[in-house]
Amino acid sequence: MATPWFRLNKWRTGWVPVRFQGWLLMVLYFAVLIYDGVTLAQHSQPLTDMLLPFGMHFILLTALVSIVCYFTAEKSVELLP
Repeated sequence: MATPWFRLNKWRTGWVPVRFQGWLLMVLYFAVLIYDGVTLAQHSQPLTDMLLPFGMHFILLTALVSIVCYFTAEKSVELLP
């Protein structure tokens, strides 16, 4: 990959999108989370029936996005500022 999609943030605790591919990934991530929340809320009568499926979707989707961010981010050789 020639140009990184993400760079480390100011405090080096996560990534910030710097290219349109990174921004597109973030928009899709939030769109899928909102879609999951809305569709699960419509099909679940009590709220507690929705929490486990939404929580699992959230964890899996966040893990997937984190893996993509890790592999498409700039590599920093500096460990501490």
